[in-house]
Amino acid sequence: MRKVLALFTLCVLAASLVVFVPGCGPSSEDQALRYIGRGDAYAYRMATEGEIMSAALEDVFDVLQRPNHEAILNPGGPLEQYEDAQGEMLNNAMLAEGEYQGVLSLDGVEEEKEYATMMIEVAQKTADLGEFIDAWFEKALDVIQTLDENKIRSYLTGDEFEGGLAEIDEMRAEIDALASEARDYRLESDF
Repeated sequence: MRKVLALFTLCVLAASLVVFVPGCGPSSEDQALRYIGRGDAYAYRMATEGEIMSAALEDVFDVLQRPNHEAILNPGGPLEQYEDAQGEMLNNAMLAEGEYQGVLSLDGVEEEKEYATMMIEVAQKTADLGEFIDAWFEKALDVIQTLDENKIRSYLTGDEFEGGLAEIDEMRAEIDALASEARDYRLESDF
C-alpha cells in the first residue's frame, strides 16, 4: 500500500512540475488558436443572428403591406424575432471581441494578432450596425404602433426610411468586406 501511495505522490509531483515549469504547458500559439477558435465561433453566431434579424425585419415590413398590421405585435411574431436576434447578435459580437482581445495579450503570435485585430473591427462594426438598426427601427416602430395605414405607408416610402436602408446596406457591405479580408488573411497565414 505504501508503494502505491508513494508512486501516486510521485506521479502527482511530476505532473505538477510539468504544469508549473516555464516553457511547459500551452504555448502562446496554442493559446492564440484557442482564443481565435472561440472568437470565430462567436463571430459565426453573430453573423447567423444578423441574418435572422434581417429576415425578421423583412417579415415586419411584409406584414405592414397587408391589412392586419397587428400581427407584427403577436408573441413569437416578427417583432419578437427581431428583438431576440438583435440581442443575440450584439451579445455574440461582444463575446467574439473579448476572445480576440485575448490574442492581443500574447507574445510571439504576430499573424494571429493581425487576424484578431481585423476580427475585432468586424465585431465592433457589427455592434455599431446593430445599434444603428435598432435606433432606425425604433423610429419606424413608433409609426407602426399608431396602426394608421396612411402614416405607415407614408413613412415606409419616405426619405428617412429609405436613407436608413441605404445606410444599413453600406454598413453591411463594409462589414462583409472586412470579414472577407480577415478570412483571406487567415487562409494565407495558414493558422
